[in-house]
Amino acid sequence: MPNTTTRKATTGVISQPGWWNRTLGQQQTHFAALLKQRGLVATPDGESLDVLASRLGKQGGVILVTEGTYRFTKTCNLTTSVHLIAESPMTIFETISTMSEPVITCTADRCVVSGITFRDAATSQPAIKVTGDKAVIRDCYFEDCYQAVKIDGSSYTSVVGNHVEASRDTDYVIYLAGASSHCLVSNNRIASNSSQEIRLDAFVPIASIVGNVMNSGVVAYSAHSPDVETAGNTGTEIAY
Repeated sequence: MPNTTTRKATTGVISQPGWWNRTLGQQQTHFAALLKQRGLVATPDGESLDVLASRLGKQGGVILVTEGTYRFTKTCNLTTSVHLIAESPMTIFETISTMSEPVITCTADRCVVSGITFRDAATSQPAIKVTGDKAVIRDCYFEDCYQAVKIDGSSYTSVVGNHVEASRDTDYVIYLAGASSHCLVSNNRIASNSSQEIRLDAFVPIASIVGNVMNSGVVAYSAHSPDVETAGNTGTEIAY
C-alpha cells in the first residue's frame, strides 16, 4: 500500500503522496500551490514586497515571489519575520544603476530569502544585508552584484547553497562584519575572483565556514577569534 496522507480541505478530502517521499522540487511545487491558494503572492506588476510584508502583520509569514523581473529603486526592508520564496529560477531582482542600497535588508529576526536570482546594479552595497538574527539565505543565484551577502552584527544566521557568478567588489563576496556570531557559511559556490571571497572581521568570535567551493579564493578570519571553524573549503585559508 502506498504511503499516503489525507487531509480535509474546503473542497473535500485530498489524498496525496507522503510528504517525506517527495523530492525537494515536488515539495516546493506543492508549497507554491498552497501559497497561491492563500493569496500571499508577489508579482512584478503587483503590490511591492514592502506592502505585502506589512500585510502579513507583526508575526510575519511567507510570500511566494512569482517568476518575472522585479526592479528596485530602494531597498526592501524586512522588519518582520518574512520568508521570500522564489517560484522559479526566473524570479529575478534587479536594481537601477544609481541605487546605493542593498536590494534586500533583513532587519528582523528569522527572515528567509530563498531561490532568488539577483542582478544587482548597485555600486557599493551587497545584494542582501542581514542585521537581524537567525536569518537564512539559501539557494540564491547572484548573477551580478557588488557583494553577495553582508552579515552585519547578526547571530545564528546561515548562508547556504548559493551560487555567486560575478561580484564587482574586488575585496569580499560574503562578508561577516561587526560582532556577528555563531553564523554558518556552507556549501556556497563562488565563481568570482575577489581577493578574499569569504571575509570575517576581527570582531567575529564564533563561526563555521565549511564546504565552500571557490575559484582560487580566500577565506580570511582573525587569528584572535576564539572559535572559528573552517573545513573543506577550496582555495586558501588565512588567519590574519
